[in-house]
Amino acid sequence: MTSLRLLTCVLVVGCADPSSTSAVAFDLEGPLANDTFWDLPFPSDLRLADGRPDLTGFPNPRTLPVVVDLLSTAKDRRGYPVMPTAWFRFREPTAVAASAALLVDIDEASPERGTQYPVVVQALVDDAFGKGLVAVAPVPGIVLRASTRYAFVLTRDIDTEVPSAFATLARGGTPSGARGAAAKALYAPLWPVLAELGVEPLVATVFTTGDEVALLRERSEALTQKAQLGAITIAKTHADYCELRGTVTLPQYQQGAQPYDQNGRFALDADGIPIPQGTMTVPLVITIPKGTMPASGWPLWQFFHGSGGASFDLVDDGPVLAAGGDPIAGEGPGAVVARRGIAAIAAALPLNPERLPNASNYAYLNLNNLGAFPFTFQQGAFEQRMLLDALLAAQLPGCGTATARFDAQKVTAGGHSMGGMYTNMIAAIEPRYGAITPFGAGGFWPMMILDTAIINGSRDLLAGVLGVDSEHLTFMHPA
Repeated sequence: MTSLRLLTCVLVVGCADPSSTSAVAFDLEGPLANDTFWDLPFPSDLRLADGRPDLTGFPNPRTLPVVVDLLSTAKDRRGYPVMPTAWFRFREPTAVAASAALLVDIDEASPERGTQYPVVVQALVDDAFGKGLVAVAPVPGIVLRASTRYAFVLTRDIDTEVPSAFATLARGGTPSGARGAAAKALYAPLWPVLAELGVEPLVATVFTTGDEVALLRERSEALTQKAQLGAITIAKTHADYCELRGTVTLPQYQQGAQPYDQNGRFALDADGIPIPQGTMTVPLVITIPKGTMPASGWPLWQFFHGSGGASFDLVDDGPVLAAGGDPIAGEGPGAVVARRGIAAIAAALPLNPERLPNASNYAYLNLNNLGAFPFTFQQGAFEQRMLLDALLAAQLPGCGTATARFDAQKVTAGGHSMGGMYTNMIAAIEPRYGAITPFGAGGFWPMMILDTAIINGSRDLLAGVLGVDSEHLTFMHPA
C-alpha cells in the first residue's frame, strides 16, 4: 500500500509542466543573496556551511548593526532551532491557510517519524527583509527533537504549479544546478513519509535541528576552573533558620566589560571550549534550617533570583500584603523551604545590580548588543554549576550546631521570571537536580519580547530598531 501511495505522490507532483513558472520559488542553481536570498526555502540543510546556517547574503539593506550582531551569533550554531520558522517566497503576495502547510518528522532513525505538528502560517505584509514571504512555524509551545530531520511542506491545496526542480526531485531525478545532487539525497526520506500520510506536496524544505543543550553541557563539563568560596558567616538568626552571607569568586568567560555593549561573546580554544577572561567575586546568601541536621546533610534548594533581583531576595523577597506594599523581609523563599527542613542558596547572577552598580532591571537582556545575550545566560549557567560543586564540598557554619553541610543526593533548584529561565536552562545540563520549581519563567523569546509587560512599548521599540512596521511584527517575522 505504501508503494502505491508513493507512486501516486510521485505522479501527482511529477505531472507539473517543467517549462511552467511556479508562483513559489525553489531555486537549486542561482545565488542566494540579498534579493534572491529566499529563492530556496529556509531553513534547509542545503543552506549549511560547515554544519552551520549559511546566512551570507541575508537581506539587510540598511546594514542595521543589530541585524549584523544577531547574524554573527546565529551563524555560530550548528543545525537549526528546535522551535523553527520556515519561509517560502512567492512571486506575488499569497494567502496560505494553515491546512495547506505541515511540519513532519522524516528522520529514519527517529521514534517519532511520520509525526505531524500543528502549524501557524503568516503571509508577511512588509518587505523589509524580503518580498512575497510566507512564514510557517509550529504552534508556540511545540519543541522539536534535537538532531532530528524534519520537513516543512506546502501542499497542492495551494493553486499553483509545482516548481520544476521540486517536481524533478519527486520523480526521483536529479535537478540541474550546483545544489541538485545534494537535494536529491536530502529529500529522499521525505517521499515515503508523504506517501504514507497521503500528502500531495507543492514544495517542501528539509532541515535538521541542532542540539544547543548538548553543546552547553559539553562546554560546561569541559571547564576546569572552579568556584572559590570566600568567608561565609552567620549574618542573622531568624525564627526558623539562620541567614548566612558571604562571597564566591567565579571564573568569567565573556569578553569585554559589563554591561557588554560591545563584544560579550566567548573566545574559544581549539576544542571549542570557552577561554577564561578573569574572575569576579559576587555576594551569596545561604539559609540553614534550625533543628537537627540529617546524617547525610541538609537537602539543598538552589535559588535563582529574577530580573533586577539580588542574592538577598532569598530571604527578603517575602509576601506583599497590600497593593504597592513592600515584601516582608525575612520571609522570602529561603524561609519557606527552611520550615520544611531544606537549606537554600542564592548568588548574584550576571549583570544584576550587585555585580553592575546601578544596573537596570533588564541589563541582562543586552538590548544594546543582542548578540551578547545568549552568552550572558551561558555564563550564568556555568557559574551556578561551579557554585554547586563548591557548596557540596563545603563545611559551613551550622544553625545551632557547629557545622552544616549539604546532601548531594537531595539537590533541587528553582527561580522566578529570569530565575525561572535559568532554572530550565541549568536543569537541562545539571544531572544532580532531583526536581526543579521554575515559576513565571520566561520562554519563547521571539514572542515574549514583542508583547511583554516588563518593557513598555517593546514591540514599537524593536520595530523601530529593525525598520519594520510594528503592526505586522510577529514571532514569525525574519527580522
